[in-house]
Amino acid sequence: MGTVTCSVLVGTSHQNHGGIIPEYILNLWENDKPAWVLRKISQENRFEDDKKNSTDSTIVWIPTVENMFEDALLMIGIYILRDKNLVELAKKYFKKDLSERLMLYQDIDQQNLEKLYETCRKITANYKIVVSVLDDSSINKERLKCLYDYSMDCEVLKTIYIREFSAWTGRQEIRGSLEEN
Repeated sequence: MGTVTCSVLVGTSHQNHGGIIPEYILNLWENDKPAWVLRKISQENRFEDDKKNSTDSTIVWIPTVENMFEDALLMIGIYILRDKNLVELAKKYFKKDLSERLMLYQDIDQQNLEKLYETCRKITANYKIVVSVLDDSSINKERLKCLYDYSMDCEVLKTIYIREFSAWTGRQEIRGSLEEN
């Protein structure tokens, strides 16, 4: 069974106070086959899974290794922002319906996937993402550099302190510090 190694909150920032008003969450599940799982957050901060409207249902993509984080940004453009041009191209290029589980190495030709990335980078919608990258995630600084090609507000959070039980040593392991440097 996999674990979540990266989460992306998607919403809007407050014009005066920063932060985020989250509407969706994307979780990267790893340690088996990686998968981005997109879900809507309701007003009560409970997850919704409304099968009547596929754009508000749980969406699962098996990403590429090379562009794993940009695959998440593409999901945001298609399912959350619903950019008309991007959605039309996605419907044309994907070999399966967008509401199905998509495997990006099988369900789209790589040159068409590149065209979708290019289209997604041009979206100018007003939204914010907060990216939480956990220790041992495949999402690293190199993969996050694609954020430079996008115009959304964003915050990237990095692990500074970990305390967790290790089954290998039989004790709690601590890495990092909460002290000022």
